[in-house]
Amino acid sequence: MDCQVDKKLHFRHLLLFAFNRGQKASEATRDICAVYGEDAIAERTARDWFARFKHDNFDLNDAPRSGRPVEMDEDQLGDLLKEDGRQTCRKLAEKMNCDFATISRHLQSMGFTQKLGAWVPHELTQKQKDKRLSIAAQNLARHQGTHGHRQRFLYRIVTGDEKWCLYVNMKQRKEWVSPGEKPKPRIKKDLHPMKTMICVWWDWEGLIHWEMLGKNMTVEKNLYKAQLHRVNEAIQQKRPDRQGQVILLHDNARPHTAKTVKMALQELGWEVLQHPPYSPDLAPTDYHLFRCLSNEMRGLSFENQDHLENWLNNFFETRPKDFWRNGINKLVERWEEVVNNEGEYIID
Repeated sequence: MDCQVDKKLHFRHLLLFAFNRGQKASEATRDICAVYGEDAIAERTARDWFARFKHDNFDLNDAPRSGRPVEMDEDQLGDLLKEDGRQTCRKLAEKMNCDFATISRHLQSMGFTQKLGAWVPHELTQKQKDKRLSIAAQNLARHQGTHGHRQRFLYRIVTGDEKWCLYVNMKQRKEWVSPGEKPKPRIKKDLHPMKTMICVWWDWEGLIHWEMLGKNMTVEKNLYKAQLHRVNEAIQQKRPDRQGQVILLHDNARPHTAKTVKMALQELGWEVLQHPPYSPDLAPTDYHLFRCLSNEMRGLSFENQDHLENWLNNFFETRPKDFWRNGINKLVERWEEVVNNEGEYIID
């Protein structure tokens, strides 16, 4: 259905209506997308507006505000938390060059909450914990049920995800100063730094395929569908024995679960492994590959896309075989930990 008025303002009125009805941001997103299309509005956008409404801010216009801008690169903030979930709001504010209140507000709008001193992606409901426990138990049972070929299940898994890569990766360093002396001023960070998105797929044996997107490009359903076909071609070349046996492990991002993507996966003959929502701690690309990549990139700067692409190629090519195998093998102990902890997040 086409919207006959300014879409942004119209959707904001719908979000305010949903808020006043007592709906959740996720429910409002689902209802709007059901009428206006799958990509009409992102859940993160809805959460951001709901956070404003909760602070009694019902201004729906994009009026400029004085003082420090409240907008920030939430992708960069999310990456910082993936690197180290135990960082305080004040430490995050220092790295993002903003104040404590801004960090706190954005963490809330992004759905993060704090557990045992570590930031986790979501405040899990009991239903979501039960879902995590159920899926982890099913995957464990399947792994253990392969008897003499226990690794066969893990061997078939192909996993992947997307990540923003910054051209300038700052590294915070402590500075020793004399009593009463102030540390040297640091260069102010750009809240919207130059970055590009990469998409990576890998398995037990190593890298299968990766892509770097163009400037300001993100993954949407049609691109993801085309990418899966390119991954399939790479599997045919690099893993000829894997044809017809692929088990895809990806998260529940909207492009990954679109109807056209599901149809493409059926055509490819791939099985999709169950993965609970809000569970990056059970996604090997998040807890293993991208964590290592972020650590390696810390403090590095890249002049242009070619420079970054060459560095990434070298990073992937120099990972030993055990690196990839360990990342997949960790799934077993993580499923076990989720079962033992009744669905709670893994804090590491």
